[in-house]
Amino acid sequence: MIARVFYLPADTELDSAAATAVIEELCANASVDDLRILIENGWIEPALPHGEDAWTEAARVEELRAAAQHHMLILFERFRRSLTGRDVQRHRFAPPDQPGLDAYTTGGLSWGEGPTDAFDAWDLVFDVDRFPESWADRIGAAAGLLHPWGGGPPAVAAEFRAWA
Repeated sequence: MIARVFYLPADTELDSAAATAVIEELCANASVDDLRILIENGWIEPALPHGEDAWTEAARVEELRAAAQHHMLILFERFRRSLTGRDVQRHRFAPPDQPGLDAYTTGGLSWGEGPTDAFDAWDLVFDVDRFPESWADRIGAAAGLLHPWGGGPPAVAAEFRAWA
């Protein structure tokens, strides 16, 4: 079984404006290596013959940065919309008289592909290996996600305990 969980402060939504700004900044400043990672992992598809390295020219890099921004914003919108899908469960955790947090969960059985549409849509903030270094974490933090390992904004005092 495969599961993905992320947390938001209770009764809040993703900060779409902040996440969009981070995506635009990351793409505008994407290095040639960042663009290679996006191409190699299928996030952007340049119209170039295989083996051609001419895309490292300044004009081609700007074209690829624009394509990356366009696609990354689509991925974020898909992630945002997935939160209301029927394959996502939201659970509230809140001590009495204190602010809490909402846990969003998706997943299930998988045989090579993501078990749910939401699971795949969450690649944007979970798949740290298929995006340039720190991109997934920075986008998630900008959107307001809280992570038990310490990422995201310190908006909620939450204590995560390990299962024994």
